[in-house]
Amino acid sequence: MRKIIFFSSIFFLFSCEKKGENSVSGPSEKWCTEAHQDLEKLMSALKETVAKGEKGTIHVPDKKAYIQNCVLLPEKAQKCLVVSFAQKNTKTCQHLNLRGEDKKNFEKLISGK
Repeated sequence: MRKIIFFSSIFFLFSCEKKGENSVSGPSEKWCTEAHQDLEKLMSALKETVAKGEKGTIHVPDKKAYIQNCVLLPEKAQKCLVVSFAQKNTKTCQHLNLRGEDKKNFEKLISGK
């Protein structure tokens, strides 16, 4: 639960512009590609904070591996990985009610591991 709360709180710290269409093949990959782009931007912003003396390491997950894991999730969960969607649909994204592997996978993707 902490990861979801942390992810929700960063929405207020990190905003992203709505992106144009990506050149990906399926709708699942579209959401997952956009989510990875958001994560890259977030990690870049966090790297600046770490560079200013905060402790910690920042890791951006491999895009291919991220997308491979993301497309396994239900579409509603994929959308919640996209910052702009999650900002507009906070209640929906906080109450996805994922179970088992979907829940583990979603938490892994949120944490950027």
